[in-house]
Amino acid sequence: MSDVLVLGIETATAQVGAALVDESGLVGSFHVTRDRRHAETLVPAIRQLLETCSVELADIEAIGVDVGPGLFTGLRVGLATSKSMAFALQIPMVAVTSFEALASETRWCDAPVVAVIDARRGEVFHQSFREGEALGEPGVATPETIRDGLDADAVLIGDGAIRYAAVFETHKVASTIVYPAAGAVGRYCFARAVAGQVVSHDRVAPMYLRRPDAVANWATVSGQVSTKHR
Repeated sequence: MSDVLVLGIETATAQVGAALVDESGLVGSFHVTRDRRHAETLVPAIRQLLETCSVELADIEAIGVDVGPGLFTGLRVGLATSKSMAFALQIPMVAVTSFEALASETRWCDAPVVAVIDARRGEVFHQSFREGEALGEPGVATPETIRDGLDADAVLIGDGAIRYAAVFETHKVASTIVYPAAGAVGRYCFARAVAGQVVSHDRVAPMYLRRPDAVANWATVSGQVSTKHR
């Protein structure tokens, strides 16, 4: 599977993107930052990317997708689109987390790297890496909790690190690595595809780490209503 052409799809955060990667590297990519317009952006972006790169759908041999954590709606769009395409084309998939996609761009760094993604509601998703390899399990916490457990030489990446830069002011925040990039997703998934680490579309699932905001908000409202009527 060394000459595989992989389509990478990124919708987990505010940045929507798609990329084509083969054994020569990045064939082409597209990305745009649109916080809440993933559904209307992704498919036209893929279509434009294929046309620009003179690639047919039938040429794609595997699909990689960012499975989160991130925006609930964005994840649904990316997963639904990628799984539908994989099913229609009868090709395998590769799942990559938002943390892995971010950390894959820091393999050159020998210091511990912490991928920090804005989870909203005053929290962040986080996972630590060194030279691209995970050091522990992913989690969700307040920025202050993350800060208090950081190594002195830790480097922080991701939009959560940017948003809470004041909290992390005693540590280095890499301002150039903000969102998981479609190109990074494509390259990471290409390497896995070449290694035979692929799965069928029905085995790809999202990583949420926390209930969607809408569910949490409804639970809060329901609790308030039920309390008032006791």
